[in-house]
Amino acid sequence: MNYKTRIIFTALLVIFTAHYASAQRTMSGQSSLRASSLFNGRSVCAEAFYERYTLGGYWDAGVTTNNFALPAGNLSVKVADLTAAGGYMHRLAATRSRSLNLYAGGGILAGAELVDPLKEIPDYISSGAKAVDFIYGIYARLCAEWFWSQRVGMVFHGSVPMVFNSYGSVLRWNVGAGIKIVL
Repeated sequence: MNYKTRIIFTALLVIFTAHYASAQRTMSGQSSLRASSLFNGRSVCAEAFYERYTLGGYWDAGVTTNNFALPAGNLSVKVADLTAAGGYMHRLAATRSRSLNLYAGGGILAGAELVDPLKEIPDYISSGAKAVDFIYGIYARLCAEWFWSQRVGMVFHGSVPMVFNSYGSVLRWNVGAGIKIVL
């Protein structure tokens, strides 16, 4: 990227994030995108959500990946989940400028679980699980968002999903951090 392109890109980014019309960033009807990295005690995963604010919080819908390894005798069986999730977060507290917000809520999830997705275990050894299985569940989440600009902010959250029909554990936990962009 040449010098002039970088200056134009930086100027557009500053205008987009500091525009006066976005002062009410969490007003009802305002949309945002969130991308986060998650840590579940065994691996780092990712999620992406579309969110829309309401008077007392926001609803969200998106996709989440979850990877972990389970001990199976002398071997370790890797499991990968891909789920669609959606729910509602209620605002517990906020600063007057809404630059710092705290939410609590939950939702539902459904998706697919792949056992040994990279086929690392030889075929003659059976894990006792289906290669692909349908999973579903519910989750509770606590989330804090900090806007350091009019339209861009950091998100810190922790969640406890209960995943049913899973080869792995039913009760899990995730902590994560990400970025939120208000549209």
